[in-house]
Amino acid sequence: MTLNDDEVCTHVHWHSMGLPCAHVFKRLIRMKMPLRKSHFDQHWHIERDRTTTPLPPNDDTEPLAPLELIMGQIHTRHEELPPHQQGPFQNQLARFLEDQAQTIGSPIVTRSRGRPRASATRTSTREPSAFEQAASQGSGTRCGQCREIGHNVRTCPIPPE
Repeated sequence: MTLNDDEVCTHVHWHSMGLPCAHVFKRLIRMKMPLRKSHFDQHWHIERDRTTTPLPPNDDTEPLAPLELIMGQIHTRHEELPPHQQGPFQNQLARFLEDQAQTIGSPIVTRSRGRPRASATRTSTREPSAFEQAASQGSGTRCGQCREIGHNVRTCPIPPE
């Protein structure tokens, strides 16, 4: 597809990602044409099968107790408590019901400032060439005092002048 006189689109984005190229969007807008499902790869389609049946409960789980039984147990427990503990018990039940009514949303992600720690440990220096590796391995440690290879100034057998 030709974009301008000197530019040609190879549709690399469309073929690799399954999404239309930007110029396709521009052309559709310019021609006042709608965006269709066929413009996207099937990978991006959301198909919902409405005929599926719910999964049966696991055999290893206990059957759920009827709600009336649970409410009766809560009421009995409440009545057995001393009067000074009944108020906190009611507050705890109220908080439990409030907490259950709230939906859990996605976590809030904040980006920290500065360089990421993981990439700080990696080095950005280049790999030495084979010539540079051979030159550095062959030389060894050279003494700054007598200029001989194999030791440094601190371990030099010749006393300093």
